Amino acid sequence: MTSNLEYAQLATHVYARSSANRTPLTDGWVQISRQEDDMWGFSASAYQRGGEIVISFAGTNESMDWASNVPAGIGLGAFQVTEALDFVLGLMAQNPGATFSLTGHSLGGGLASVMAVFLDLQATVFDPAPFELSARNDILLGTLQTYLFTSGYNNAAFDDYTSSLGALFSQREPNVVAYSTDGEVLEYLRSILPPIQGAAYEYEVGTPSVLESVPGSMAISLHSMDLLSSVMRSQAFNTGLIEQNRAFSVFTDTGLYAADTRSDKRDFMASLHNRQLASGTNGSGILDAVGVDLQKIGTRGTAFEKNINRGALATLAEYYYFETSPTSLEFLDVVQGGITLDLSKIASGSDRKGQDMLLANIKSWLADKENLSPDLGEVQRVTLQSGAGSLQVVVEDDDKKDVILGGDGSDQISAGGGDDFIFGLDDSDILRGGAGKDELHGGDGDDTLYAGSGADDADTSENRLFGGWGNDTLYGSAGRDYLSAGGNTDTLRGGDGFDIYDIDNLDTIEDSDGKGAVYRGSMQLTGGTREEGDPENTYYGGGDVYVLDGTTLRVNGGLTIENYHKDAHDLGIFLKTEDDDDEDAPDVGPAENKKSPIVIDLDGDGVETVAMDKDRYFDHDANGMRERTAWASAMMGFWCAT
Repeated sequence: MTSNLEYAQLATHVYARSSANRTPLTDGWVQISRQEDDMWGFSASAYQRGGEIVISFAGTNESMDWASNVPAGIGLGAFQVTEALDFVLGLMAQNPGATFSLTGHSLGGGLASVMAVFLDLQATVFDPAPFELSARNDILLGTLQTYLFTSGYNNAAFDDYTSSLGALFSQREPNVVAYSTDGEVLEYLRSILPPIQGAAYEYEVGTPSVLESVPGSMAISLHSMDLLSSVMRSQAFNTGLIEQNRAFSVFTDTGLYAADTRSDKRDFMASLHNRQLASGTNGSGILDAVGVDLQKIGTRGTAFEKNINRGALATLAEYYYFETSPTSLEFLDVVQGGITLDLSKIASGSDRKGQDMLLANIKSWLADKENLSPDLGEVQRVTLQSGAGSLQVVVEDDDKKDVILGGDGSDQISAGGGDDFIFGLDDSDILRGGAGKDELHGGDGDDTLYAGSGADDADTSENRLFGGWGNDTLYGSAGRDYLSAGGNTDTLRGGDGFDIYDIDNLDTIEDSDGKGAVYRGSMQLTGGTREEGDPENTYYGGGDVYVLDGTTLRVNGGLTIENYHKDAHDLGIFLKTEDDDDEDAPDVGPAENKKSPIVIDLDGDGVETVAMDKDRYFDHDANGMRERTAWASAMMGFWCAT
């Protein structure tokens, strides 16, 4: 006996498709007859297995098919109704003794339902057009009876139906079982015109909120035999589509991996459906793997933010579109409070459209949320907070470049050895960059950021730490670090190496070796001068007031710099009295070792520079920060390679 899933397969196979998208025949079914699209768009096939023959009618392939949809729906005699009857009766005459049943999708489902009541046959139909009025149209029945007589056909079931003047309709309608997708384009038509169906089953698949400006074409996309057969075949896939209500719109995006099934390009949904059929599995195939992955994403948190979510879904589609493993390995990895997309799992020959969309959408989201524009080139792994809880993750200790986005909870994130980007978002987070050149953003909340794996880390990479709003603590490592406090009261501990501190007036700096510079916005704090009569240990410069108490330096009564050594001019801050001679003051930063200018002595009396205390500033690193410098003096030239 033919199952509903086999009917779904045959209702898909009947469509004219390219070899790249053609539905396979399995389970012993053989096509024995085929009527290609004629001038009215009618097409059908017959399939046989043993003594069973299933006749499948194709749905709306072309615009001319809609010329039959509407007339048949309102009870007028459509040419395709006549052609369908002729096709069935011809096969019945050629195969006496066979058991016949019917199937079809869309227009084809409507035709199959009409034939079921005309000829008293079983029919299983999908997203059917509502053709009850045609089945009850006495004028049409008379016309068809005349056609059969002149064509030499004699069918007792049809004779009984026409002679009953429609009374047999209610007895035969239970022959028809209908399956449909919630929201597909014919659903509204079936609500105003009566369909033929003794029993009806509807599958919800999840669609985006109307607030997300989903195009009206979505209803047409939902009118898909590949979709309906897939959700009938895999409960996991069906559940996944419901939970990830943007998934189907991504899967049918022609800018990604959707295509006309008559073209030579593989269509994503057809590819999934066909691979599941070819594997002979219902519960362990590729549809099930996709469904399980969809359910991992969750319906709350950062992973469900609209554009990030669409990017993650596009990346998942890219993986399965180019993945050829017969075992259909799942793509997403679940971590505590989130998911990880390892982009290195995607086949090397992919077009990168999905992952490029994900990274572009992450950049756009960060720009909107925090006005950030990180370098996300060559990212190999993305981890996203998901669900109601916080993200708690320690990524593998490798050199992959990670992007990790936390959520609204207190996240604890530790990256590996690559050049990573970490964003904590809201609440009090603990972020660890690990080895490599990392960029960390705490976001809102009282955050703790480590350039390396902990305090006093020996990593010499160049890291960038941004506390964001809240009372944050930032730890640099042994390299050249940039530490930006953000709002509120923060503590910045640079560690060894030349560190740059970007502060406001309520922060505390604890630098271990005195190498570095302190900025408030784009201006460097360079110290001041104490004149005769000024308070003891109080210095004025650049509108700031510096008060030194042992090795504690306070600026403007708020900013505190611990372990400050006046004679060493720590952090490039010079505190002098008006009679000090600073010409021999030591250099306070490491020598530039690349792209340094060559100074040219134009007047022949030796290279001369302006003293450090002459307040000359230059942006050496093109980072918007002007540093105090001993610049070339008058009559000097310089040349710099770029």
